[in-house]
Amino acid sequence: MRLLSRLAGVLGVLALAAPATAAIRVGAPAGCAVDPDCAPALARAYGIDVLPALVALAPGAATYRALRAGQVDVVVARTTDPEARDPDLHRLADERAATPVDVVAPILRRAALLDRPELEDALAPLGRRLSTRDLVALGLALRRGRPPADAAATVLARLRLSPVPTSGPPVRVLADPGPEGRAVALVAVGALRAAGLAARVSAVAPTPAAALRALERDQADVWPTRALALLDHLTGSRGTRGADLATGLDLLRGVLAAHRATALDARSARTRRVLLTTRSTAATLGLARVADLVRPELGLPLVEPVAAPAATDPGPLPPLAPGALGRSIAALQSSLVAIGYDPGPPSGAYGERTRRAVLALQEGAGLPADGVADDATLAAIERRTLGPAGPTTPGRCAATPPAAPST
Repeated sequence: MRLLSRLAGVLGVLALAAPATAAIRVGAPAGCAVDPDCAPALARAYGIDVLPALVALAPGAATYRALRAGQVDVVVARTTDPEARDPDLHRLADERAATPVDVVAPILRRAALLDRPELEDALAPLGRRLSTRDLVALGLALRRGRPPADAAATVLARLRLSPVPTSGPPVRVLADPGPEGRAVALVAVGALRAAGLAARVSAVAPTPAAALRALERDQADVWPTRALALLDHLTGSRGTRGADLATGLDLLRGVLAAHRATALDARSARTRRVLLTTRSTAATLGLARVADLVRPELGLPLVEPVAAPAATDPGPLPPLAPGALGRSIAALQSSLVAIGYDPGPPSGAYGERTRRAVLALQEGAGLPADGVADDATLAAIERRTLGPAGPTTPGRCAATPPAAPST
């Protein structure tokens, strides 16, 4: 009886995954069924259940070989795949933005950033200058059989980053799984070495949870990864739908605070999931948009689409505190300057100088002095900025400033 029960369970799983129940075959990575930016995203935005049509494919060139060979009709791909630019392929228009644009961002252990604030400037090329074209060039080098170190060297040359003599303990960089994950980690290592910091890839993190544990346990310092995919992982797909990149990064920083980590700014290296087919298949099956997959003759079961949750689902962000980064920190620093304190330039990094400025403000306002800009501290800043004499000019000291921190 136990054997029959187990056999029935296996048959049930096979029936769920068998592509024969649909007239269309969708090639996708093995984890598509549970990846928030894959099958769940299509169900959420379009009401399409693609599980019966899924065919597991290895990522990269193997996906495109299967598509061109007619083994699948549609593939789940990334905009940074070099093959995605083939003029013989057609991208299905995603009119409901089922999958958000993502960006590669450096995730840092907060204690490492406080101990070595130079990490922020050293990693700036990775977050702010690494572009989508650089990711395409990296992927193309890997597709041509070049090892991750050579692919990373190609990108570092594009960024004009060359190693210089290094000093200090090596910065430990985590890599995501696969050749692309290692290559991106090696680009981070190259950026650090170009800034005079010793660095090495210390480990490959098989999962986001493993990477965060390594950061929490002081086993690694830096982890370059896709920021909004990480936010999806940490929040159960809450918080990124409808959010722009800046909002998503701010939300991610708030969630990462519980893991004693933070995310640096990232702008240019953008990627997103897309559905591709060949132009001949698009013409034969009438596929111009993702919404065309709902047609009954394609055999995909339909489910009720759900509204995208608000971008604030993860809950209120924690107080602004040492180790935090982002535009909100730059705004805090500008406000402190405007009322006569010296947090340093508005870099967007909450370092020791900013903490001392907040401490001085708290002491002068009779607040608990802990160096954390909580709601009471922000209210005190607002009262001074909008006092009886009117607001002070941003970036300049007030007419009668309080004593600035001495150290």
